[in-house]
Amino acid sequence: LCMYILFAIVAIFNFNINLEIKVKPNDSLTLFAKENRPQLLSLLLICAMFCICWIAYIQWESTIASFTQQINISMGQYSLLWTVNGILILVAQPLISPIIRLLKGNLKYQMYIGIAIFILSFFVTSFAQQFSIFMIGMVILSLGEMFVWPAVPAIAHKLAPTGKEGAYQGYVNSASTIGKAIGPVFGGVIVDTFNMQIMFLAMMALLFIALGFVYLFGKADAKYVKND
Repeated sequence: LCMYILFAIVAIFNFNINLEIKVKPNDSLTLFAKENRPQLLSLLLICAMFCICWIAYIQWESTIASFTQQINISMGQYSLLWTVNGILILVAQPLISPIIRLLKGNLKYQMYIGIAIFILSFFVTSFAQQFSIFMIGMVILSLGEMFVWPAVPAIAHKLAPTGKEGAYQGYVNSASTIGKAIGPVFGGVIVDTFNMQIMFLAMMALLFIALGFVYLFGKADAKYVKND
């Protein structure tokens, strides 16, 4: 709450840039322009992958959170999982930096690795009946998101025609929002209809589908996403 209040103060008093610029409309900037169709296909594939990843990821905040309460894991212990998540994202960058350098900027392979780590996290957590296993699953999940989350906006930037970079970032953010919106309902229906084990299997199956979207993206977009 304090951070939101501080951000509001900064926004009110500092986001006051007055732009008086006239821009001539350019048909090539539209999303569905003929010359942009290859990028559009690649963007849709990435958005589908991103949405699926968020459907799986959000289970940690919904169905898995409820499950931990059922097996007598305290709220404090569950909260500690997210504390570790945040700390790892800050301090574990040196652990993945050698892998990123080895990939030489190949974002497609970076997403392959990240999604595979997500699958491993759900596989490990599917056996969890005690806090320590949930912690191991969260550590693995945190490593996975350090590969996937930064790669998606980077790819969207590479795909975007000049002048549409912001819009393309909006599209991938919308895909993540869709995943966050339907993920808890989707996971909850599976748990209510079947059980937690089926939910874990369903999330792993979805993540394998996400790997398929990455593969299709690589086939469709080799011309546009270049290694740095």
